[in-house]
Amino acid sequence: QIDLQLLNRNSEVLERQNDFILILLSTQKLLSEFYNLQYDEQPGFFKVKIQKISNWLQYISTQQSCTVILTNFPELDDGVYGQHSNMTTQSFLYQVRRINIELTHLGSIFNNFMICDISSLQNIYGREQMISSPIYYSSHFVLHPDFYENIAFSFLKMMVAKRGKLKKCLILDLDNTLWGGIIGEIGLNGIQ
Repeated sequence: QIDLQLLNRNSEVLERQNDFILILLSTQKLLSEFYNLQYDEQPGFFKVKIQKISNWLQYISTQQSCTVILTNFPELDDGVYGQHSNMTTQSFLYQVRRINIELTHLGSIFNNFMICDISSLQNIYGREQMISSPIYYSSHFVLHPDFYENIAFSFLKMMVAKRGKLKKCLILDLDNTLWGGIIGEIGLNGIQ
């Protein structure tokens, strides 16, 4: 579905001029794709996924001057390799981590690309608060329905920051509070 929307200039997404395109990726769908691979194809899975995402970003940049905000993948350990998941390229957990690292690298290549780090949100709130397997398998909701508010708020913060609506400067009048005197009248050398 994402390919149909992002790689077709006549799609609902690309037919209008957007300021932002928000993409919520599914770890569960990623796992399904991974399981459909042959064993010898699994080590290169992250490269195929990153190339696909890179293709999206390249195509969008030729069609629009918008910012793409894409979620990374929350970690989902399939439990196949146990503690050895970090040590084998055939493990799904290893592949998810490589994809997330490579997404960070894409952020340095594409100026129109930002990562909404929902993997960090999982670390803050916990996997059980974020992902519900029963809900996913019954309704295909990528995240627990109660968690979408957190994701929306994360997207919103990124859009506000990109538009420059954040206040980054705090100006305080400290004359006659932290020092004696008024700098504008007596200069830096005259304050006490």
